[in-house]
Amino acid sequence: MTKFTVNIERDLDGEEMIDFLSRVYGPNYFEARSVFHMIFTHEPSLRAENFITARSSKGHLIGVVRIVDRKIGIDGVALECGGISSVGVHAQWRGQGVCSALMRQAIKVMKERGKDISVLHGRRAVDGFYGQFGYQGVGRYLDLEVNFPESSRISLKAEPYKESDLKSIMKFYKETYSDLTGAVLRDDPLWKYLLAVMKNSKERICVFVCKQNGKSTGYFVLNEKKVIEMAVPESCFGTVSGIFQSLPVEALTIHPRHPYYRFCRTRMNTIQKERFALDGGYMAKVINEETLLRKIGPALAQRAEVLRICDQVVRLRQFEIHLGNGAVSKTNEADDISFENQAHGIRFLLRVDSLRDIWGASWNGEKPWIPFLFEGLCYHTSAWDEL
Repeated sequence: MTKFTVNIERDLDGEEMIDFLSRVYGPNYFEARSVFHMIFTHEPSLRAENFITARSSKGHLIGVVRIVDRKIGIDGVALECGGISSVGVHAQWRGQGVCSALMRQAIKVMKERGKDISVLHGRRAVDGFYGQFGYQGVGRYLDLEVNFPESSRISLKAEPYKESDLKSIMKFYKETYSDLTGAVLRDDPLWKYLLAVMKNSKERICVFVCKQNGKSTGYFVLNEKKVIEMAVPESCFGTVSGIFQSLPVEALTIHPRHPYYRFCRTRMNTIQKERFALDGGYMAKVINEETLLRKIGPALAQRAEVLRICDQVVRLRQFEIHLGNGAVSKTNEADDISFENQAHGIRFLLRVDSLRDIWGASWNGEKPWIPFLFEGLCYHTSAWDEL
């Protein structure tokens, strides 16, 4: 006899959902309620059909999974992503398969909707849970401690964000992050949601706009005393370092390929700390391999032209990518790339690591160019975009 049913929500009762999630996510009900009220007011992809719910035989809400629509850039290609968030089960129903049923249904829905990948941010308390659904850790939690030099002259000023700054910081973000693998592609509604997250954070998250002679030149985002996102011109790197020294900033947690991150690593004394969880933290799963490969195929063809291998093909997961034009077709030929642990394939596809850095990865010895074709791009998503 079925104790509960799992369905796509058709008629969303916002108050019911906010109250349920606030009780699940406590321990402070009112603080949690403030967060969920903000999400329900500002999250651009919040729609009834993005809620997968479990209800008891009496119709009571006992579990929720929320799908979050995002676009994430991988090697310059926009992938359709289904984020997983607001995962919660009533205390009396835990351990009875409710959450697993919700996750299976959410994955099925995302596949039907044409998502390429799915991502989630798992709390440490649930490390190990999401692996059974094919999710694998892909996110580095990096802290770069920098010995910022003292500066007697700081020509750049950092001012708290004002609404009139929005267009400027949107432009700066696009210029800096469009080529960084793992960055979320943001439109106007998503920017407004992130700014609502900032306002609701009780000054834990702060946005500062950099100005020189009264003109906006960039911005940075602080999460307490860590820089989690920034976009300033290279000509201002030395000056912004003086600002960080005076605040003071304790660490950078930005993309390892970010220009300023590389600047600090080559110009200053630094200490890099990293946590990488295979079974928790920032995790991802491929939802549709074929559509993903078709999207990244043209980018691989461009790199193949530089490597002068346009007449070659590479076989992966029973698909063949033609490097002359990036076209993808199914094949029965043996794969050119294999992994001792198949779950590590997601780290390769999302370019978290290069093949040479994944233990147990191997490739066709007759195609020594494969590691250079699939360059590791240090996949990383801004902590401000955490779901």
